[in-house]
Amino acid sequence: MENIYIQQNMCMQKILLTILAFFARLIIITKRPYIIGVTGTVGKTTISRWIATLLEHEYGKGSVMASQYNYNGEFGVPLTIIQARSPGKNIFWWISVFFLALVRLARPYPKYLVLEYGVDHPWEMDFLLSIAEPDIAILTEVTPAHISQFGTFEAYLREKILLVSRAKKAIIHEKMRDFISRDALYYGMGALSYIDVSGVRLFPDRSECILHIDTRDFPLTLPFAGEHQIINILPLFGVAEMCAIPYDHVVWAFPDLTLGWGRGAVLQGLWGSEIIDGSYNAGYRSLSEGIRFLAHFTESHECILFIGDMRELGDEFTPKFHHAIAQEIIQFHKEGKNFARIVLVGAYMRDFVLPLLESAGIPVLFFLTAPEAGESIRTFLLEPHTKPCLVFVKGSQNTIFLEEGIKKFLADSTDISELCRQSPEWIQKKTAYFTSIKDSQR
Repeated sequence: MENIYIQQNMCMQKILLTILAFFARLIIITKRPYIIGVTGTVGKTTISRWIATLLEHEYGKGSVMASQYNYNGEFGVPLTIIQARSPGKNIFWWISVFFLALVRLARPYPKYLVLEYGVDHPWEMDFLLSIAEPDIAILTEVTPAHISQFGTFEAYLREKILLVSRAKKAIIHEKMRDFISRDALYYGMGALSYIDVSGVRLFPDRSECILHIDTRDFPLTLPFAGEHQIINILPLFGVAEMCAIPYDHVVWAFPDLTLGWGRGAVLQGLWGSEIIDGSYNAGYRSLSEGIRFLAHFTESHECILFIGDMRELGDEFTPKFHHAIAQEIIQFHKEGKNFARIVLVGAYMRDFVLPLLESAGIPVLFFLTAPEAGESIRTFLLEPHTKPCLVFVKGSQNTIFLEEGIKKFLADSTDISELCRQSPEWIQKKTAYFTSIKDSQR
């Protein structure tokens, strides 16, 4: 009986997706917006968000459409085109989505459309491109993540690169150069890129650098922390060049740029501490860069590393990249860059990271759930300190949910609204999971 229900559910999803894609294609064919598509593994949501902000800053809010809900993938892209929220399993709300699609066809449509192309299974990119091929494709760095359905990293990479091959113009991360055989604007931290930077200076709440593009140099102060945010800003200058927007106007848009929930925003913690909140999700590259960022401040701050499992890496890469994270932490300690507290959450951290750190003689704490870990950090922050405390938080969502740990040491409880996954549905799901863990321990 359960198998019959699953089959019926899958059949209904396929029908809904077919209708949804039909309306999305019809909107694209009829309205012909200028499409900027973003894919990759590292930073694609932030870049998509910032490109939409830049275009709104330049041409007005009504001229740009992008996802309000960080949607991507086979349902997310057409929902973004229609500008509708996912109705879940409610068939009556799905009817309202299709009605809204008819309204979009009857009314003026924005000139620019920013789409995030996310894939987590084979042939998904082909399906997305059958709906909307971009005028400009942006390919961020691709690292192993969400590859459990692909089997190999190479298959996952080929899926991502399809976006670039089908676009009229391309802006590509320097590290992807060897995989691309077309003309493009390359960006990165190296001097070989068309858009690159030098003179990087990092602070807990901002980043500074010198931008080099074409024959011009710009001193930049970005109101976000970390080299990865500097890299995320670079594609905006490529978009500016392709859309004939003056480079200066990109800088003017900086005050309007924001980070999504759990994507690196700085929050205030107890006793003047600062929290770098990367709790939305975690892949190897983003977690590695975050640890390197935190290590930069070990002399000036009491640095607390609060990290959880990297999920969806697949059987090949799960032990490999968790071991790599452990080795990076060990190397920083060998260099005298000691973290004041290391707090781990999740089965992968327990199995692959904890043993290596303990064998290296590095003090480390492990907890089964994020709330327990958060209580530990709260206790530490309430102790006397001679230096300010800086907490870096990064972990995957499935069973990890580090945002629930952050709640324990926020300075202002109203900042809970700034954390990811705080809808009633998510709270119910997380509460049920944490309760099941407690019950299993009895």
